Amino acid sequence: MTIVDSDLIKPVQRLFLLHLYGRWILVAIAWLLVAPWAIGRLGEDLQLITEYFTWASVRYSLMFNLIPAYGLLLCIGFTVSSLIWHGLYLLKGISPREQLRLASQVKKIQAAGPKHLLWKWVFK
Repeated sequence: MTIVDSDLIKPVQRLFLLHLYGRWILVAIAWLLVAPWAIGRLGEDLQLITEYFTWASVRYSLMFNLIPAYGLLLCIGFTVSSLIWHGLYLLKGISPREQLRLASQVKKIQAAGPKHLLWKWVFK
């Protein structure tokens, strides 16, 4: 049972897929831009960790290099949250609340007409 009007079902699905692809693009950008920089900043510590691996060495290398550690945590956090969000979608589908939110966004896009940025992708 859907809450959304029958004429808005396809646009809502397209907008949801745009959100889904946008999340994964954000994850890819984070891993391509932030992670290499953070790993580069941890270079000397990573050499020590690969030679003498202990959890204490990992902890202290991340503790004394906070900004690169936060960069890696950002990448890991984006990835885990996107995996959970995508997994819930695959298991349960789009929730009714999410359908209503997407339907209201579709109505706003429809009201703006072809001048809206997402018009081409939502209304083919």
